[in-house]
Amino acid sequence: MARRPNGRRVKIHYSYTIRAAAEVLGVHKHTVSRWIAAGLSTTDAMRPFLIRGQDLRAFLRARGATKASMAARAMPKLTQGIEAAKTVIIVVA
Repeated sequence: MARRPNGRRVKIHYSYTIRAAAEVLGVHKHTVSRWIAAGLSTTDAMRPFLIRGQDLRAFLRARGATKASMAARAMPKLTQGIEAAKTVIIVVA
């Protein structure tokens, strides 16, 4: 499983370039570029892109909450599959 970036390492009063944000979070700069394409806001459309620390932290928090809710929704399906497998084993045995 991949590591999740720690949003608490981001200073909310700083502005980060793509490279600086990647270094602080321990991810590749292309990952930060993908986050921008996925909706992470920048200060403007001019290069170098600057990302406000507050926006970066909020984006990571929202992204983590989305992944957690997706995992919670998948869990009942997983347990139903296990219960069905137990039933099949009991019937066959």
